[in-house]
Amino acid sequence: MSLRSRILIYVLVLSSIGLGIFIYDFYIYDFYWQYVSEKDSPDKRMSIFSYQTNSDFDRHAPYGKYLFLAPKNVNDPVKNGYVIFAGYCEKLFEYEWVSNDKISIICSSKETDNLRTLAMKALGKSITISDAHKDP
Repeated sequence: MSLRSRILIYVLVLSSIGLGIFIYDFYIYDFYWQYVSEKDSPDKRMSIFSYQTNSDFDRHAPYGKYLFLAPKNVNDPVKNGYVIFAGYCEKLFEYEWVSNDKISIICSSKETDNLRTLAMKALGKSITISDAHKDP
């Protein structure tokens, strides 16, 4: 096999790998995230983005609810945002901006381990959760 043929094979293999990564990153990965809602901060600079995941990939809460904190005009909050909540809420799941620097989350759950990720502070914002372990 000539050097030229080997180089061509390497280029084709690397191009195929690159194409596979591109397809996964822009199409398949996003397929597993379902956008639910978003709420802007009172000063309109930041947003909380709510998503539901539909996969069991190695995540904080497979098939669970997620909240991401990111600047308002972020391109992709799932990839570029900060996970402030991930878990399973049985009946009640709400979130709101209390002020520009405070976020409130309500998640009704009977099991304490249903809260998989909860940031107490993110990007300078304080985060509180209530009704987390009570059945409303």
